[in-house]
Amino acid sequence: MSRHTRFIALAIFALLLGIPLGYLVLAWHPAAPLTFHLERGEPTVRNVKLLGSYRARWVRVENSSFTPIEFRGATLLLKSGPMTSWDAPPGLILLVHGALITPIPRTFPPPLVVPARGRIVADAMLAPPLVEELPKDNVCVLYQWQSLPRSKASSMAKWLQDHGPAWAGKYIPRFEPWEEYTPLEGALPPEGN
Repeated sequence: MSRHTRFIALAIFALLLGIPLGYLVLAWHPAAPLTFHLERGEPTVRNVKLLGSYRARWVRVENSSFTPIEFRGATLLLKSGPMTSWDAPPGLILLVHGALITPIPRTFPPPLVVPARGRIVADAMLAPPLVEELPKDNVCVLYQWQSLPRSKASSMAKWLQDHGPAWAGKYIPRFEPWEEYTPLEGALPPEGN
């Protein structure tokens, strides 16, 4: 085989290897992929005991990145104001859409996958003061997430830890979900409207 043919074969091999590696590098940790918007609708609640003093609302979760994102749950936080002394978090965004109308599963639900450049609707539970009036630019969402390529690597690492040799376990990385803050967007109408 001539040097010219070997060079062309090597260049094609490098290109074919570089495309998936480039995608993996870009998709591993997209910047601020999720945004959260309060919807005006109110989900049907069959399990009222689950809510306690919270009120049910829908939240639209949008993915602005080019890769699917695993949404692993969120807590609403206040930057400042009268609810900072509230004992419980001002709100939660649940992983199971329809959780408020179905029995809660005994096992932890799998994460919701938000499609690339797509959206999903999730159930949320809000504290009564937030239902009455959402303080503009004062409520943020602390959410946990992973990109789908990172999630696949995490699953593979967990499988290796469970089924691989015991001595190799300390060398296998653990992939914890990332946490990120973003403002909660949208406004709720007054309770009577």
